[in-house]
Amino acid sequence: SLAMLLQLVLPLILFFIGFAAIAADRENGTLKILLSQGASWKEILLGRSLGLFGIACLFFIPVFIIVAVLLLLHNNPVANTNEFIRLLLTMFSYTVFFAILSIGTILVSASSSSAKASLIKLLSIWLLLAIVAPKTIQAVGSALYAIPAKVDFETAIEKDVLQQGDSHNPDDPFYKRFKDSVLLANNVDSTHQLKFNFGGLVGKKGEQLSSEVYKKHQDRLFGIYNRQIHFSELFSFVNPFAAIRHQSMILAGTDFSAYICFQ
Repeated sequence: SLAMLLQLVLPLILFFIGFAAIAADRENGTLKILLSQGASWKEILLGRSLGLFGIACLFFIPVFIIVAVLLLLHNNPVANTNEFIRLLLTMFSYTVFFAILSIGTILVSASSSSAKASLIKLLSIWLLLAIVAPKTIQAVGSALYAIPAKVDFETAIEKDVLQQGDSHNPDDPFYKRFKDSVLLANNVDSTHQLKFNFGGLVGKKGEQLSSEVYKKHQDRLFGIYNRQIHFSELFSFVNPFAAIRHQSMILAGTDFSAYICFQ
């Protein structure tokens, strides 16, 4: 997907482009010449970071321009306004993300004794933050906030529904009381004297009660999912890959909250 290209592939490309930015200059002696000619460390680091960030912009800015053009071709001005705001915020988020990666890449290159060591460090960082850490945190969150198996979920619902009463059993105590209350309210002695279909009323009541039970269990399940998501979001403060993923999903309207709202 486009999100995977921007969140995983492009950072890896930037690491491959920038790993030797300063480490290689240290190895071939160019760095000493730059420093001896009056260039400061701050200027060198800033210049290389801006250069690498410029390369990132060449990749991701055209993507957002194409999306903006497609939005302009859409005929709904209200929807376009909302989507343009989301698009601008998404572009800003990716700008910050790639700026962090560019600066981080140059700092790693500057702190490495060789270009080879710099490349190994950056690949390790990418593998850890982009692949291993998200999967590990997700697994830990699932273990801490375990969801019931599908068969257990359905069994619990069925058990609660039967505790309330079985609408298919005419001798069920709950529905017998329900029948008596309906007859009393309509001042009749038999369901045949009612002006409506009593069986349909029982079915409606059964659906209402079972729906309430299902919603209760579903809300409990969604609560567990939310706790899992919030647990993983805590690590977004130290992992830019996780942060941009969560932020991108929120702005695109594909996160869990949007899914619940859509339902």
